[in-house]
Amino acid sequence: MTVRLEGAAGDEVRSLRDWLVEEDELRGRVRLVEVPPAPGELGPLLDALNIALDSGGAATALATIAVAWIRSRHTDITVTAERPTGSIRIEGRQVRRLDATAVQSLIEQTGRALDSTRSTAHDVDAAGSADPASADRPSSTTVG
Repeated sequence: MTVRLEGAAGDEVRSLRDWLVEEDELRGRVRLVEVPPAPGELGPLLDALNIALDSGGAATALATIAVAWIRSRHTDITVTAERPTGSIRIEGRQVRRLDATAVQSLIEQTGRALDSTRSTAHDVDAAGSADPASADRPSSTTVG
């Protein structure tokens, strides 16, 4: 799975990585993705994170940490997780407005949608509701 940040510099990609690798289920599974520098620039740029998920609790851990990390930011960062069956997009400005119950529901639904062992994906909205009709098609979901 590839995780990209919109509205964030390379330091934010590194910050999310630091949060993720603190979790036992994700330690050793998160890798920084760099792109070559543009002509005239020095050093590669951080582009994304590659995260290897398995059938354990890694998807739920990723969802929990990503939502907590987004809520801690003071800018409108958007996190997009891309997988073969589709993508999940979580918008910071919407997530920060959720109450504790809605956050928990969002984490649970996002964790299920990210689970790489599932053969189907479900759309997840900001309230954490899943759309079962989306199970047979690749999803491109925006949370928020």
